Amino acid sequence: MFQRLAVWLVTRGTSQSKRTEETRTKIAKCAESMWKFTYYGTVEFCVLAANYHEPWFTDVKEYFTGWPDQELKLSVKLIYMRQCGFYLYSIAALLTWETGRKDFSVMMSHHIVTVILISYSYMTRFFQIGIVILALHDTSDIFLEDSEDDD
Repeated sequence: MFQRLAVWLVTRGTSQSKRTEETRTKIAKCAESMWKFTYYGTVEFCVLAANYHEPWFTDVKEYFTGWPDQELKLSVKLIYMRQCGFYLYSIAALLTWETGRKDFSVMMSHHIVTVILISYSYMTRFFQIGIVILALHDTSDIFLEDSEDDD
């Protein structure tokens, strides 16, 4: 789905025989950015839907209430598992099959630090602040993928 849309957006009707290697790379990068944009937007919606009505979600003073025995609700556990899994996948994808980009080392560092922060937040039972940070983190990723340039 994303590949076809990327071809249409990048080539604007150019025949397949006239596509250069540079054009093929742009198509691959565009498709990758579109799927990540979709993922981050979906996850952000899920995080907000699952936690928006929690009393601590919009009140900074409540972030640490109940720590170290903050309740781990199923929705929070699923968000943690999904996010940690995604960032572990992202590390593997960067190393193996994603299109090479100038910001490889920055993205690799970003994914490793994110996995460490998610794991640390989970192990130390900082669930409430962890969810808020993930919500902010994913919001910024939506805009980063939307603004991805042709590296």
